[in-house]
Amino acid sequence: MDSIIPDLEHRSLKGDVSAPEWRTRVEVAAGLRLAHHFGWNDGINNHISARLPDSPAQLIINGRGLGWHEATASNLNKAGLDGQIFGSPLFPVSRAGLNFHAAVLAAKPGINCIVHVHPPEGIVI
Repeated sequence: MDSIIPDLEHRSLKGDVSAPEWRTRVEVAAGLRLAHHFGWNDGINNHISARLPDSPAQLIINGRGLGWHEATASNLNKAGLDGQIFGSPLFPVSRAGLNFHAAVLAAKPGINCIVHVHPPEGIVI
């Protein structure tokens, strides 16, 4: 499947981030692609995040507008549990998603990953 982003594959952050951050980015990207494969990404208000093991007050989270099938370790966002966004994301961070994920990770230090989806079967009107 072609990317909607030119040269997406050529913007690697590997070597520019710590080894634990790179591993976390790879794992979140893999989780996003698996979730897409299983159809868990219905709608746009879904996120997967993970706490950085070498910086527990920071997390990696997918940005708004990024197809989950397009997720790579280098196009995910890095943010602090305080809401600070690091770098210049290719895809903007959803404030609602970031606030939710950051609050859970801040309140529960033993939790390191969050998968938050809204499947049609789980939405009640």
